[in-house]
Amino acid sequence: MLSEEIARYILDTGYEDLPQAVREKAKACLMDWLACACAGSRLEPVRVMLDVLVPENNRGKCRFIGHTQSGDCLTAALINGTMSHAIEFDDIYKFGLYHPAAPVISGAFAVAEASESNGADFLTALVLGYEVSNRLAAAVNPSHYRFWHTTGTVGTFGAAAAACKLLKANEEQIIWALGNAGTQAAGLWECTGTMAKPLHAGKAAMNGVLAALLALGGFTGPPAILDGPRGFLKAMSAFAGAEKAIFASLGKGYTILDTTFKAYPSCGHTHPAIDAVLALKDDCPAGPELIEEIKVGTYGAALQVAGKGSPRSTTEAKFSIPYCVACALQDGKVVLDHFLHWPPPQSLVRLMNMVHLAGDEECEKSFPGKRGAVVEVKTKNNRYIKRVSCRKGDPENPLTLTELWTKFTNLASSVLDPNQWEAQKNILDHVEDLADLSMIQLHRG
Repeated sequence: MLSEEIARYILDTGYEDLPQAVREKAKACLMDWLACACAGSRLEPVRVMLDVLVPENNRGKCRFIGHTQSGDCLTAALINGTMSHAIEFDDIYKFGLYHPAAPVISGAFAVAEASESNGADFLTALVLGYEVSNRLAAAVNPSHYRFWHTTGTVGTFGAAAAACKLLKANEEQIIWALGNAGTQAAGLWECTGTMAKPLHAGKAAMNGVLAALLALGGFTGPPAILDGPRGFLKAMSAFAGAEKAIFASLGKGYTILDTTFKAYPSCGHTHPAIDAVLALKDDCPAGPELIEEIKVGTYGAALQVAGKGSPRSTTEAKFSIPYCVACALQDGKVVLDHFLHWPPPQSLVRLMNMVHLAGDEECEKSFPGKRGAVVEVKTKNNRYIKRVSCRKGDPENPLTLTELWTKFTNLASSVLDPNQWEAQKNILDHVEDLADLSMIQLHRG
């Protein structure tokens, strides 16, 4: 059974087994997650959660990023998981159509704080959560993605795997935890444009941690939840059986090295079109007011998830290729401020209404390994075309370490003390040396 194979992998892998490149990538994932959570901590979904779930002066062992309250590890996993996915800026495993950081790191961080785990153990758990869930995501997709939000479904297994490692679960307990993670795995794509989408990530983190905690208490779970005749793979994918090849490299290669760090705070499916527009602007001297028509061609999944032509809110705008293209054309950038205020100015609305979306055969053939788009801009006298085959931030076209640190400081500046940047960076760069995670700054003061 696949759960047994995963359990043995979790038990047999320690910090000393991780290559240095994997350790460094894990620390980059941690920094990117924290940046996204800091920015997300000020958004409405998090405010509602805190109002409903957390008394004003609540204190516990597990901190809520950007806030002075703290609580138990389940609530922390839920709230931090939700906020880290709320601004649509968190990392991606493109081969699995999946955002691993929000469920995996949120769950692992909460358990590490509750159990007072050291930094090396925390990083190990983070990597294991990525490796297990990334492979599951690749095994069930792309068919899974038609209805299911992979971050909500597969993320539950990643959080459970990470939590089990930190809690020092035995093989039987890990199998139980995976079983009860699977029976809680959920998240439907009708969520798009609502607060339910980041809730998927928070619930995945929380449910994975819950499954691990229950297992340690003796709560049994289905041992064949993954590859059983009525299990996760059969129920949620047209590709049952694909997991055999994908999991063959477990412990031999590291999918975390293929993590994408986002360059823009919007759905990743909007990014190829943004890249194309920004590249095209270098060749197009015409101002936005002279543009008459905009055509965007891309792959089908992008049209399905991010094809909304007339967004009604900042939440919907993150999933609108036309809106993101309009921002890039008008302002030469797509930044968080574009998704904090609504309605947009009429100049943006004018451009957005000019955008026509269509499928593109070349982009479709290269998906999901490569995410591409072609943009055509027509003015009265000219036509400009730009094709992008690999979006900025993907492993083939990565953010530099400087760009990643700039992203961190931009997103975290409203929550963390800029005077502590260097100290914070030093801590994040040497997480493995921490006796516990209390030195990582999560709010001012």
